[in-house]
Amino acid sequence: QLRASNLGHIPMFYISPAAKEALAFANTVPEWLCASRQEKLYAGEALFGHVELLQEKRLHHLPALHSTELVNVWREPCVVFAAHWSLRMGPAVHLLHHWRENPLCLLIATQAFIDLDLLLSPFKPVVMQTLQYPVPHGLSSREVASIVQKLKPNLIMLPGIIKSYFQEALKHEEELMIDTILFYDEGDTMSIPNSKDIKIDMSTDLALQIQPKKLENGIAFTRMTMGLQLKDNRWYLESPSHSEIYGMELSSLSSRKYHWGRIEVHDLLKSLREHGMYCFCANQKDELRSQEKPDEADFSNTRVTVVVTSPSPARVEVTTSGTFIEANDPIVMKLITDVVKALLHVI
Repeated sequence: QLRASNLGHIPMFYISPAAKEALAFANTVPEWLCASRQEKLYAGEALFGHVELLQEKRLHHLPALHSTELVNVWREPCVVFAAHWSLRMGPAVHLLHHWRENPLCLLIATQAFIDLDLLLSPFKPVVMQTLQYPVPHGLSSREVASIVQKLKPNLIMLPGIIKSYFQEALKHEEELMIDTILFYDEGDTMSIPNSKDIKIDMSTDLALQIQPKKLENGIAFTRMTMGLQLKDNRWYLESPSHSEIYGMELSSLSSRKYHWGRIEVHDLLKSLREHGMYCFCANQKDELRSQEKPDEADFSNTRVTVVVTSPSPARVEVTTSGTFIEANDPIVMKLITDVVKALLHVI
């Protein structure tokens, strides 16, 4: 349409940290394309118009507004695709401050169900033109049913907010055989059924690094740094090939100590008293136990609290999954932490 209006020379800019990956992703799932686009794929032609625009250098993708490449290619007038739709972050903020007083500029909001006047309130007075043109990003009911029918999943997990929409989409698809459909909400803890065991292969060089250390009760352990990779639909454990893993130096990972084991509350009380603290045990559900017979507390509960009254107030909560320390005095906090660590195994 720009060419038809003799505006083919107008450059377009896609500014986002994910711009390059988003454009490349369009070419990674050709099996979902319509027949006409699949014919283009087999003929070696561009599947989408943005590929031709990139080749003609009319479309530029940039990670940020301050990119050095932008200085060399920026021209006005232009078309800019910029995040974020809230107009409170990203390049849109800077561009609006630059163009808001120009009546020849146009802002097109593509997000549905927004108050455009509210979005523009930090930039007022706004002289530039505005247009609200919602672009649908979701799938239709027919498309949802088609995808589910082709994939034939045994399990589907979806956010609860779209439960009614999804059920409506599959209402007339009686042939679909889905074993389980789970809907989740924020903060939910769910049990996911596993229909088969997952096999993970370990590389030879990683296996040779295993040097188990025996502990009590026949338990053995070893510390390893490894990477989990998926290749050809199979899972592999391999030695990290880079000097960093998940942004952390390997040297810092190997030197970190891990504490584990069960803390006996009797031993904790005894050790705290040996370090000059006055403490007693309290049941989490009942009132504090008598300070005269603190060791008669029932430690069979899954959650036991040790209360420290001197030299400064503190609490130590012992559970089956961890130990939690609360103290306002940093010296007392460190002292209790050292006592707890001394009662645990170190890896």
